[in-house]
Amino acid sequence: NLRTICLILNNPNIHVKKQSHAWIEYKIISSREAIKQDILTYKPRIIILYGPASYLHIKHIKNILSTSQVKAKLILDIQGAIEERIEFSKSTKRYIKYLIQRIILYRAINSTDGAFVVTDELAEYCGKFLRQDHRAKFMIYKVRCGVNEVITTQQKLEWRKTIREQWGISDKTNVMVYSGYRTPWQKVDTIIEKFTRYD
Repeated sequence: NLRTICLILNNPNIHVKKQSHAWIEYKIISSREAIKQDILTYKPRIIILYGPASYLHIKHIKNILSTSQVKAKLILDIQGAIEERIEFSKSTKRYIKYLIQRIILYRAINSTDGAFVVTDELAEYCGKFLRQDHRAKFMIYKVRCGVNEVITTQQKLEWRKTIREQWGISDKTNVMVYSGYRTPWQKVDTIIEKFTRYD
């Protein structure tokens, strides 16, 4: 009976669509007291933190856990190296923000129980931040991006047909699909430009 509750921090303007699944729930919270109340109410076994803003709450969460009967592991969900944000930027402001986020990440890694990563390289990246005295305590779990089952050729053809019909795309039209963030280092504009040669 696995249930996931996603707490969205400090963004009261965000609109959350209700999910059809009984095992996942989204909640918007905007205070430290709300975090405490949810931890004491739901008594989670694992608390997963995603993004630098959530890392700022680690000390508060650990204080709640230490003064309650809740025994939960604190795990970071790390989906990329923060250096990616400055790789193709010459902005001083962005570089200062990167340095701050690097300090936050260092503290987060050395005060939690582990991290979810998607590649071996990201696992090695986390290792660079680990203090010697925390290495044995910190667990890295590699969770590959993908799907839970192998998609058959027939499924692919059916999905292709359905999506093309929804978008009014001819069966003979070349289509490029990009899945990911649109950040400078990924050079999405260059990908689109090169694709036009084949379209």
